[in-house]
Amino acid sequence: MREAAGYLQRAINTPGWSNWVSHGVSIPIHLPSLPQEVKEAWSQSMGHDTDWIDALSALQIKEMNIPGATVEDIVTAGIKSLDLKKQEASAHSDKATAAAEKKQERLRKLGVFAAMTNAIPTSNSVTLEGISSRKKSNIDKELDQAMLNARLATDADATSCLARPLTTTNIGARTRSPKMNYILESIRSSPPDDRFIIFGGKQMLLQCKEVLGFFDISWYVSYNQSLYLS
Repeated sequence: MREAAGYLQRAINTPGWSNWVSHGVSIPIHLPSLPQEVKEAWSQSMGHDTDWIDALSALQIKEMNIPGATVEDIVTAGIKSLDLKKQEASAHSDKATAAAEKKQERLRKLGVFAAMTNAIPTSNSVTLEGISSRKKSNIDKELDQAMLNARLATDADATSCLARPLTTTNIGARTRSPKMNYILESIRSSPPDDRFIIFGGKQMLLQCKEVLGFFDISWYVSYNQSLYLS
């Protein structure tokens, strides 16, 4: 218990940790090669150790890195994304506080007194359904991006000569999960025609899908919650 408490205390004392707890959606990916202004706009650490960006945000950055786009476009999208996450975290915190107050009132009526704390949302509260609802709440952003992609597709000749705002290589990219890094290393070090099957729960497979998608590793999910890689 003392060892566990020590790890928790170290996390609490780490700058930016509470921001990740409140605003992080997916597994963190280390992206030191991104321009500093992009990292500051997208990183859930809110100014602390901005080399880390969650996988879902990293995928969005990658999708916006198209010919003709600018770094300013990506920075603006990042600022809007973080603002949305702050609003969602605040609403979730208010809801949790209201629920705790209601429970405390029920206990008081029963003659039971309990200490009430202002709980903040934790990363464990982000489930597959939670991430799905977050994606639904971002549908306007996705529609805007789809419109942009369609406009660029209809004028491919005009955009083919334009440069991308960011590099397409992921120098120094790795996740904060040793398990996920092991999976990536196993796949990368295998022959090109090898195939892998990963068994796991919904949350774990969802994390795999986001990370593998970021690293351009193709996959599909079977009906029995297995992840097939090709």
